[in-house]
Amino acid sequence: MPQKIKKIAEKFKDAFGDKLITIDCEYIDYDYDKAGSLCQYTSERENDRYIRGLDYVVSMLFLSKCPGFITSYTSGAVGVMCLSEGFDYLYIFNLGRY
Repeated sequence: MPQKIKKIAEKFKDAFGDKLITIDCEYIDYDYDKAGSLCQYTSERENDRYIRGLDYVVSMLFLSKCPGFITSYTSGAVGVMCLSEGFDYLYIFNLGRY
């Protein structure tokens, strides 16, 4: 797990303790260009594209069962909302174009 993600995960664990549920998946190291856009990622595992897609769908299904959802407006978030039977709390923040 990249160091930056590990620090974020630790802060969530400190704040939420046993209430925090995580999905164990492989994290990929990303490279960004000067404009901050993703330009390359690295993964050595076999069938990586299939497994990443499967992890993504499992994550969406998992999130669709939560009572609340805080998200940015992305296609994945729309998928979660379509899979959900509704949320007690929903907040969509707008940080610009994704």
